[in-house]
Amino acid sequence: MKNLIISTWFLVLGLMNTSLVLAQSTIYIDNNSSGERIESRLTVFPTPSILQPQEAWEQLPFQSIGSEKHFGFTQDFHWVGFSLQSGSADNDWIIEVVNPHINNVQMYVRKQGSPTWQLTDNTGRRQPFSSRRIAHYNFLMPIDLQQNEQLDVLLMLDKQRSSISYPIKIWRFSDLVPEKQRDYGLYGVYFGMFLLIIVITILAYLVTFRRIYLWYIFYVTSVGLFIFNDIGLAHQYVYPWSGEIGTFARLVLTYITLLAFILFTRKYFEIPQNFPKIDRIFKNLATFFLLHASIYVFFTGWFQVNATILLIVLYIIIV
Repeated sequence: MKNLIISTWFLVLGLMNTSLVLAQSTIYIDNNSSGERIESRLTVFPTPSILQPQEAWEQLPFQSIGSEKHFGFTQDFHWVGFSLQSGSADNDWIIEVVNPHINNVQMYVRKQGSPTWQLTDNTGRRQPFSSRRIAHYNFLMPIDLQQNEQLDVLLMLDKQRSSISYPIKIWRFSDLVPEKQRDYGLYGVYFGMFLLIIVITILAYLVTFRRIYLWYIFYVTSVGLFIFNDIGLAHQYVYPWSGEIGTFARLVLTYITLLAFILFTRKYFEIPQNFPKIDRIFKNLATFFLLHASIYVFFTGWFQVNATILLIVLYIIIV
């Protein structure tokens, strides 16, 4: 009886160890997988501090996150783990994290049977743009994956004191290049339309000298700059040497865009004359935005510690 209990105990331990090895789901990829989103098949483990790769890997949960891709405001580092096995003869693959606002992104890889993790990428919004191996507004991280080979992948995503989401795609390099060239072309047309609107509005002002055109130029310019920065293009083309400007610029442009919208709307619809009650609401909103911005400028440290609450209040007011 004693031997039976001992045997059963070791069997349970063996099954537990096997489960730990299989906790990270294996994703089988082939030529048809290029461009697929894989985040629903990943396992995620948040921690309040940085861990060693093997330590983080062992603590990943047994089940994938499924359809949950947005984790709201967080104070943690998020460890994302998965294994890849290729059925393609193409060895050059790219992992894309489709969120340019993650502060720090680290990718570790480990070949099957190897005990050693290799840090292949260490980049993020708070680092110079040159830290990226592939120049792109999202985070593109190459991996070398031979046919029938299995590779363990571990991502550390840091976006503390803010909301976090991380749509993740897998690409063949040969498919990625034309796709991203098309995206840049579409963005060129998109922002070209902004410039065209601004030029036409300037010409209209020079002909009529109506001040409302100046307010419209202010509003359209602020919206265009906000989107340009929010996509991540500003980090690539305007301040590639800096990892701090983006965070500051995003917040400042949010305030400027909101104020520009209020000012333009008040002037265009003549709200002070026609809708005095609504005008009081607009003035209160403008005062609140200025107060919110002042807290950030003069109490930056306190703002960062309480950013979650302050941003929730800001978003509620905006909505």
